[in-house]
Amino acid sequence: MCADENKELVRRMFEEVWNGKQRDGLDELYSEDLVAHGFGAEDGDLDSYKEYFDLVTTYKEYFDLVTNAFPDVEFEVGELFSDGTMVAATWRASGTHEGALMGVAPAGNSSTVSGIGVDRIEDGKIVESWMTFDCLKMMQNVDAVPEMVAAYN
Repeated sequence: MCADENKELVRRMFEEVWNGKQRDGLDELYSEDLVAHGFGAEDGDLDSYKEYFDLVTTYKEYFDLVTNAFPDVEFEVGELFSDGTMVAATWRASGTHEGALMGVAPAGNSSTVSGIGVDRIEDGKIVESWMTFDCLKMMQNVDAVPEMVAAYN
């Protein structure tokens, strides 16, 4: 696949899996040999990525955590960069805190956070994935952590 096709695959992951809330898209877009980094306490394979998506030591868990806490969550894909097999994506996620989030009761606050993902693609599937986002900002948005006070006036 060329760089543009790989970028489209990553865009589909955001649009179909996350915005479309279609967990089944994981099987189509990710390799069975997936190695995922940054989605929980440790690196994992496709099964653990799906579990994280199911329940936050796995991808299904993370998916459920996010979509239960922010049922209206929407991802906006920013820039996509590719050298061919590697695709980097900037993104923003916005939603309203309407469900429990890691023990924090729903506050009804809106939250918008930014993140970056990098995916390695082989034979039309994501085989390795790295993700990071501004978790501190999300926790501040839902009043779980106080906003930082400026050190200088």
